Amino acid sequence: MDAHRLTRLLNPRSVAVVGAKRANDYRWLRCMSTFQGPVYSVNIDARETAGIEALGVRNYPRLLDIPGPVDYVIVSVPREATPVVLGDCIAKGVGGVTLFTSGFSETGTDKGRELERAITQMARETGLPLVGPNCMGVFNPKIGLRNFPELYAGESGPVGFLSQSGTHGYNFALMGFRNGINVSKLISYGNAVVLDSPDYLEYLRDDPDTAIIGMYLEGVRDGGRLFRLLQELTPRKPVVIWKGGQTAPGTRATASHTGALAESMAIWRAVMRQTGAIEADSLEDMMDTIAALLSVQPTTGDRAA
Repeated sequence: MDAHRLTRLLNPRSVAVVGAKRANDYRWLRCMSTFQGPVYSVNIDARETAGIEALGVRNYPRLLDIPGPVDYVIVSVPREATPVVLGDCIAKGVGGVTLFTSGFSETGTDKGRELERAITQMARETGLPLVGPNCMGVFNPKIGLRNFPELYAGESGPVGFLSQSGTHGYNFALMGFRNGINVSKLISYGNAVVLDSPDYLEYLRDDPDTAIIGMYLEGVRDGGRLFRLLQELTPRKPVVIWKGGQTAPGTRATASHTGALAESMAIWRAVMRQTGAIEADSLEDMMDTIAALLSVQPTTGDRAA
């Protein structure tokens, strides 16, 4: 696991937030108030420095000015500035980036698609693990790495959760905690231009802290790879899948949300049947199914009543 290419991203020892600002009450820095490691801020606006440093966080004009390594970077800047920031992340040799910034292919505009192609090419050519864009990124409660200030820290559990929707990921984490379901790692990954569900699923397959996996999917770029991973994984770790876009309005909503193409539900149900994944049709259904899996011992034969 130490050699896995997503280890620094999902288990960082240091974090930098690029673009923290007073307008949103420095929310990303407040998320990091529980993080068990050094936290840095990067902002070129001198008017923000006092507010940032009042939180006990040192601000730097550029990522490259930070002394020492940076494992994980959260980017919250206007979309036009993202190529410059990603260039600094690559030069710094960071372990991974969450691109919270939106305004890319999900807008359906030429400008959004052009920018998305540019950042995708940059990340792929240099091997930069990029989460998003248009997402909330990583929640790892064990090390206090949060993607919403209201989430818990320090109490991890055996459930990994992957979500293309930040809201569904947040609701799963919060509702799960209130019902005794704690996560090992949760990733909200939005447009998935570089890292997609199979990449995270591959990591969770080998993660010793994860015993059960839940997934909210709007679409996938490499369906064959996902199919093969599910076939391999489900005999060892149960996988529960909630597929978004199950109706015509839902299909339009997922396309506008992450730019995802929603495949036929008949295809998805066939995939789940053939791989042994368990279908859920709502957040409540996902919660109930995972609660049952946590409570009931696996069967060892076909003599069930």
